Amino acid sequence: MISLRGLTTESRTGLQRTGVLNLVDLHPEDVTIEIPGDDPEIDWEHVLYIKNCRGYDKYSGSIVWTTTGGFFRTPLSAIKVINLRANTGVVCWLDMKVYRDLMNREYLHQQVSTLPYVLGNLQLVTIGAKVNSQYSWLNCTIINTINRTAYETHSEVLLDDGFDESLMIEVGERPGTLKKKARCAAYIHRNEQQHLGLIQAQHRAGYGVRRGAHPNDTYLADIRAALHALHISRDVRLVRQAFDNIQYPMPNDQLRKLVITIRQDERLN
Repeated sequence: MISLRGLTTESRTGLQRTGVLNLVDLHPEDVTIEIPGDDPEIDWEHVLYIKNCRGYDKYSGSIVWTTTGGFFRTPLSAIKVINLRANTGVVCWLDMKVYRDLMNREYLHQQVSTLPYVLGNLQLVTIGAKVNSQYSWLNCTIINTINRTAYETHSEVLLDDGFDESLMIEVGERPGTLKKKARCAAYIHRNEQQHLGLIQAQHRAGYGVRRGAHPNDTYLADIRAALHALHISRDVRLVRQAFDNIQYPMPNDQLRKLVITIRQDERLN
């Protein structure tokens, strides 16, 4: 069951009356638990929603909702909350940019401009427009359905955590846009899992196994080639950003050659 611990009695009453938990109108005073400091020790495996409260007043940070622990307030901004995970995880925002650009090139009709953050069961996408330079974020992992509401810019989202009860929430994002962002997060998750699967397959096979000896070798080789291209794209973007910061222009072909040389650990000529 998805926990509602930390919500005020009034907020719970509204949910019981309408059957929908309205996160658009959720404010800091609707949450009874506050965790001070810059490290609230978040249960990332079960993060569901991060509400930006900077648009409410200049002193507010954000509200974090986890399926197991419920709601709490933190003075940290929404992006600082996510960076607690991004700064210690195995993937970073640069990875998200590369994955998103790859999807945008592959699916031209599903262009996504904002960046999700995806790592395992954490598939966070932005909700609505920025307010005071901050987004709110929703974890798409347990989304069941996304429906329209009476407001064009809102969505009703049915959450299903796999237990006995489901929960309907309302968020400030258009249904079509939210579905597109959720597809982007799922695309990134599939790519990350594919990468993990390749590593596990190579570990099981061992480095001394002769190529071509296993029926999955061709499949693994295709994945390996795709991942290599992805990593090259990631590193090219990183080096380009570094050169741009020092105002040192370099043609794309030379930049790519430089990255490949560095990755191969060869001497620069």
